[in-house]
Amino acid sequence: MTMYHGTTKTAYELIKENNVLNAPVYLTPNKQTAENYAANNSADYIVIEIEVDESLFQADREFVSGMEENWLEESLNNGSIYIDSDISIDNAKITVYEDYEELD
Repeated sequence: MTMYHGTTKTAYELIKENNVLNAPVYLTPNKQTAENYAANNSADYIVIEIEVDESLFQADREFVSGMEENWLEESLNNGSIYIDSDISIDNAKITVYEDYEELD
């Protein structure tokens, strides 16, 4: 499933150096949500688009209120899941923003 992770350019340098997103990794199915999260922390930020095996998904408890059997679906619908393992960025698409503007 295509998921997104927003981060600052500074944090991305470490991600790029190690070629992984270190656990726990919070992801969203919505690119705009990742952009908003990253932009709240810096005007210069990165959005990482990556394909992730859904079997790794865990519900972000901050975004759920219902019954346990629906936690993952509710977490996704509300914008966030996490994965409790490192994720390689080998095949990730990287979008760079400077001063809140997407660069080509």
